[in-house]
Amino acid sequence: MRAMDLPSQCCVSGPGDRRRRGFTLIELLVVIAIIAILAAMLLPALSKAKTKAEGIGCLNNLRQLQIAWYVYKDDNSDRLALNSPMVTATTNWVNGNLTWSASNPDNTNTAKLTEGLLGPYTAKTLGIYKCPADRYAAGNGPRVRSVSMNDFMARSDAYGNSSGYSDGVGIKGSYKRYSQLLRPAQLWVFLDEHPDSIDDGLFFQAGPGHWENVPASYHNGACGFSFADGHSETRKWRDAKTKQPVTRAQPWAVNVLPGTPPYPDQTWIRQRTFNQ
Repeated sequence: MRAMDLPSQCCVSGPGDRRRRGFTLIELLVVIAIIAILAAMLLPALSKAKTKAEGIGCLNNLRQLQIAWYVYKDDNSDRLALNSPMVTATTNWVNGNLTWSASNPDNTNTAKLTEGLLGPYTAKTLGIYKCPADRYAAGNGPRVRSVSMNDFMARSDAYGNSSGYSDGVGIKGSYKRYSQLLRPAQLWVFLDEHPDSIDDGLFFQAGPGHWENVPASYHNGACGFSFADGHSETRKWRDAKTKQPVTRAQPWAVNVLPGTPPYPDQTWIRQRTFNQ
């Protein structure tokens, strides 16, 4: 047989050959459903990872402020940075009084941070005064600060003298020098304050069962703290009453904790606020 009589290979077909085809509608829907399931599984993990990263960033900011606070006392004969916003015409560790109002220039005034006593010790780095998870803006823009200081650290009373004050339950006094801190690892200095509660740079505590200023709960119901020995940590709140929602209103009329004692979160803070 001559070669020209052989059937061409390209023309040979068999029962296994099929013309290439696309997805059917059912197959496409199955693929979309699988992608949706995978996304639903991954998104919570990504959200937790983001929250974790913000918590780490928050602790780093608090630690940087804590270092600045510590170095300040070394340069000032063991005296702590003043934390007495009720005394007028006085420079404190930070200045300014935050609100939700669009007419309040302090909300966005970064000079209130950099011109404070700790400004020169922070290289005037603005970001360390605010938790990365604080994305609540006032009427005139994002506020510059979410951090406050322990009211027993270098606090003078409303008349400007240094005798200290009472917190409403018989604890009197205020630390003026670092050498007065008997257990610095058990005394907090800075914390994240609730967006509705934050005003001046001082975190004031009232009697048990009552929040005057309210701690934040940005990190899955937890709050960042720094301590006088230099370490920082996150405290997970145990009491649901501590994790108050953000209402964009100062909480003076609603800051009484409901129910009866014990109040474990408030007790934890108070035990690390002032050691007599």
